[in-house]
Amino acid sequence: MGLQSKTRALFAILAFLTALLALPAATLLFNEDVILLRPSRGAEWIGPDLPFSMDAFKAVPQRAAYRTVYNASPGQESAVLEVSARTAVAVYIDGEEAQGATGAWERPVRVDLAPYGAGSHDLLIMVENVSGIPVLLARSAPPGIRTGEGWEASTDMVSWSGARPLSAAEYALESRQFRAAYDVFLSELPFLAPVFLAAFAWTIICSRKGSALSRRLTPGPRLVSLVIMAGLAGLAANNFWKLPPMVGFDQIDHLEYIMFVAMEGTLPLAGDGFVMYHSPLYYMKSALVYLAFDGIVLEETLHRILRLVPAASGILMVEAIYRAAKNAFPERGDLQSLAVVIGGLLPMNIYLSRGLGNEMLSALFSSCTIAAGLWILRSPLDKKILAKITLMGVFFGLALLSKVTAVLLAPFVAAAVVIKCVFAERAGERFKKAALAMSLSFGAAFIISGWYYIRNMIHLGKPFAGNWEPGAADWWQFPSYRVLEHLYRFGESLVYPGFSIGSFWDSFYSTMWMDGFFSGVPDPALNYWNHDLMLSGPWLAILPSLGIVIGIAASLKYREAANAGLLLLALCVALYFGALIDFYLKVPFYSAAKATYTSGITVCYALLGALGLGALSRWLWVRAVVNGWISSWAVYAYGAYFILE
Repeated sequence: MGLQSKTRALFAILAFLTALLALPAATLLFNEDVILLRPSRGAEWIGPDLPFSMDAFKAVPQRAAYRTVYNASPGQESAVLEVSARTAVAVYIDGEEAQGATGAWERPVRVDLAPYGAGSHDLLIMVENVSGIPVLLARSAPPGIRTGEGWEASTDMVSWSGARPLSAAEYALESRQFRAAYDVFLSELPFLAPVFLAAFAWTIICSRKGSALSRRLTPGPRLVSLVIMAGLAGLAANNFWKLPPMVGFDQIDHLEYIMFVAMEGTLPLAGDGFVMYHSPLYYMKSALVYLAFDGIVLEETLHRILRLVPAASGILMVEAIYRAAKNAFPERGDLQSLAVVIGGLLPMNIYLSRGLGNEMLSALFSSCTIAAGLWILRSPLDKKILAKITLMGVFFGLALLSKVTAVLLAPFVAAAVVIKCVFAERAGERFKKAALAMSLSFGAAFIISGWYYIRNMIHLGKPFAGNWEPGAADWWQFPSYRVLEHLYRFGESLVYPGFSIGSFWDSFYSTMWMDGFFSGVPDPALNYWNHDLMLSGPWLAILPSLGIVIGIAASLKYREAANAGLLLLALCVALYFGALIDFYLKVPFYSAAKATYTSGITVCYALLGALGLGALSRWLWVRAVVNGWISSWAVYAYGAYFILE
């Protein structure tokens, strides 16, 4: 690699890290409401030993008491005890209240231990928190008071047990209702083997029989995309009557939004309902469907019909992935097919498109935006280029009108315009053409979606609103805090992937490669998916996950990948991940790291995964293994959500 290539790769890596870390770093530095609890001078954060709950809790005072015994030697009487908690703290020494104050995570309450002298003392600390679990950190160098091992906790002052260090791994009891994923995966190997061996043998045979026969026998990417679209349509038809109407996340709330638009003929404001802060396009389209069938079919049937809107979005997204792959890999039909398989059968989109919600429509238009951007980068700089750029802006505007998350695609849209137009044939027209193209793309997006965000500004005083913001909701979820282990721990999703809430990465992985939260239905008897197939998903997903990581690395390193627009896709992944980590820090709920929040970059996952797997497949036998593994994964990813009974 020459000096110029190394410099380009270095800048690409720096851009990737900036996109990934900028938002979380800014939040950690400047947002005092972030609850990232870190140990201090040997003291650990502790909490009562409560079972992890999947419920939402009202914002009412939660209380816990903590106790220990400390010994102060002569000369240590002047020590100061520092207590960190939120929001109210009372400290008792030998039954006498020493201090009562309102505290904060970053501003500890200080208690002078001098009046109590040397000797053994009973220390009791009462903590109250209205927005989460009442946790505690206390430390004093002399006489060696540090929360951690040896402390007891109680929520009723009657039953006491050892306090739980917050750094310890935690799990939801619901996750243990299912068999361990590795056990399920091993038991499924006899059924996986025929699929794997068939694809493996097909790869070897086609390669040895000659390229002409290989081309005739191997389905092209166009056929692969049509087969997957037909398969998804068949899945929607099969599940239409078998899946109960209210299976899915926040189904009643999404239905309430649809009915509000249909019945009132206007849009709600963010505070009018639990999910009414969402952008309205999906609900407007669904309201038209609702009005078309209301009074004609039974109410339950109407609810089932409404589910076809997300299902159709998921099917059409396969077409967007196919077109994006054609532009990214114009000479590589094998990589196009891989991209279509990975993106078209990505489990998070399959299970998400089975229920009501705006995520799939937003993902569709976000995918179209990215596909249009890759088309622009591949197109000649002719008279049609401005029309293509305008079309990209239209898709971007529709994505924004479907869900505000699409705003993260603004850098991609701008970058695609700049890269294309700055390299105009005549240097004097570069910036003029770039300015015109930028106006057309963002102008089209503003015309389509700007009115909604202006409306929010008028009525709410801000363009974006959410039901998780301070003052917007009077509820909270476990764990209600973050610790450093939440940001780097990984592994539970390969053992007990159902309700895998122990870290950001476990939650993300389990909800990307399977329905990790079981569509909001924790009871196995009421969940209709094929569990053995679904629980095998995290292990089968190891290879496509590795492909995505390798693809990101290749897009940062190689000029050819960057020229095809794949570097921009890697930067989109970094930006979305950065935004999700930022959200995870700001909103300390177990559900904050769902991979479905990144469904808008399905195209990125698909193309980068294909690029990475293509890099692994340069050798025939490795290519045969990759094809066998991906075929097995695809069959199980589809079959997991095809209801049989």
